[in-house]
Amino acid sequence: MIRTANHPAADVSQRRQTRWHSFQVVFALAYAGIVLDIVTTAIGIAKVGFSYERNPMTAALIHDLTWVGVLIFLSAFAALCYVSVRIVCFRMSPKVTAVLTALLGVGALARWTMAAGAVLFIMQTH
Repeated sequence: MIRTANHPAADVSQRRQTRWHSFQVVFALAYAGIVLDIVTTAIGIAKVGFSYERNPMTAALIHDLTWVGVLIFLSAFAALCYVSVRIVCFRMSPKVTAVLTALLGVGALARWTMAAGAVLFIMQTH
């Protein structure tokens, strides 16, 4: 079957491709925010001690896995999420991908806000 601009399947395919590209941009921003958060947490703990990290589960992961281990673990998890969303993007409705991208965008905004706060805290003299 030849897909043309007048064919509904071509329109859905184009929307999927557009939504996938949007997801890739938001995902890159979210991942960069996660890495920045890990780095700022490492600096904060080095500067203040483990009392810097208020989440006990995160502090335990950092203590047990080290920073490199946490970064590798979160990178592997991010790769799994990326591949999973790619499968969802090209198999389900473009609306599903739009919702997932919007949710990830909210998460990325929250992560960047926390990382910016951490940078401001680290810049203070203690």
